[in-house]
Amino acid sequence: VFAISSATATRGRVSINGIPIGWNIVTTGVNATVAIGDRVHVQGGGITITLPAVPSVVSTRDVDILILEINGGVLGTPITVAAGAGDLINGAASVIIGVANGAMSICHDGDGTNWRVVGGYLL
Repeated sequence: VFAISSATATRGRVSINGIPIGWNIVTTGVNATVAIGDRVHVQGGGITITLPAVPSVVSTRDVDILILEINGGVLGTPITVAAGAGDLINGAASVIIGVANGAMSICHDGDGTNWRVVGGYLL
């Protein structure tokens, strides 16, 4: 049985019982730092997307951040997704989206240092 005691919507994001479940749409063509709950639409390549610090509590989401290349501009210059200082993404400091219209779904494991790629079309 599922019950909702309170639901709110703020700037396109929906929260149920205080847990955000919607996405904050961010469109960028320049280097950017993103946040949990962002769906990042990247226009072109040669851009670095920096992730926030990994929280030290287990995520309430299946996917924390979505990053999508939306106009086919990465063929010569890939998008770099970089972990914040001291954090890792699947054991590396950064990962690359190197294919037109590539995408990456990321979630953290709650240990304070590790992001995990949980889905994607990267190379």
